[in-house]
Amino acid sequence: MEKNKQIPIVKLSQIVKDIDDYNWGFEDYYISSDNIIYKPKNKKPFQPNFYALILGIEGWIDIKVNNEVIRIDKNIFFAAGPNHTVQIIAKSEDCKIRTVLFTKDFLVNNSNNYFFLESFNHFSVHFQNYIRLKDEDVGKILTLYDTLLTRRDKINSNLHIEVVRSLIISYVFESAIIFYKELKIDALQVHNRNTAFTENFKKMVFENCLKERNLQFYADALFVSPKHLIKIIKTTTGKAPGYFINDAIAAIAKVQLKKNKLSISEIANSFPFADLQSFSKFFKRQVGISPMQYRYQSGLKNILD
Repeated sequence: MEKNKQIPIVKLSQIVKDIDDYNWGFEDYYISSDNIIYKPKNKKPFQPNFYALILGIEGWIDIKVNNEVIRIDKNIFFAAGPNHTVQIIAKSEDCKIRTVLFTKDFLVNNSNNYFFLESFNHFSVHFQNYIRLKDEDVGKILTLYDTLLTRRDKINSNLHIEVVRSLIISYVFESAIIFYKELKIDALQVHNRNTAFTENFKKMVFENCLKERNLQFYADALFVSPKHLIKIIKTTTGKAPGYFINDAIAAIAKVQLKKNKLSISEIANSFPFADLQSFSKFFKRQVGISPMQYRYQSGLKNILD
């Protein structure tokens, strides 16, 4: 879905300030407290720059997602992400929910596992955003959530964050398993011809984007014309193939700039760009800041950690 310029993009840190009085110290993930009562101050539509997994515990809250009003009450499990427009409509006085928020960068920070998050994004975008869970599945989710809750701490060490990242990945996988099971989507339904083709394309992008940006390369590898490739990917995802190529390159570049001791020029040489200037222009267009600024901000954050 193309972003509506009239609807603001809200960062995870902004929404946390809006819903929780706790002095949360992290910008890339959030775990709600055991007894949080959702009290949003801002009820205007927004597009999140993060993913949200919400489980209803008591009462209810109405959230409008892409023009559909969804009521999250007891045992409703809800998923949304950057491809959605979200608006808080109303809530009951006794509304209590369990909330886990995280950004794409947080989950892929220490690996180039871009394909993992795209697979999760596929389930949250292409199927309904919510399901009513059976008690046994609620128990599974709450068991994982309770483990996450033990890590709701102001500790800001790298080791602590790695533990949280691993737990959230497990939480995401368990959520996806339950969604697929409850919606009775088996492998044949999920991986129909276009969907399977699209997933193969994304996997191929992840494996080859450091040396190939040319659409013809991917079309040839998948035995279709570039025109047919564009048609299938747009039909399945709503986005052009170039979006996934550029997004994968930017995601991997972020990891390299954070973790790699090579110079920016040396890192740029590992990407399919003619020179450092071309790489820098691409990165700034995708991320909003230059590679040098991104490396500085990441390094400063690590020092503060």
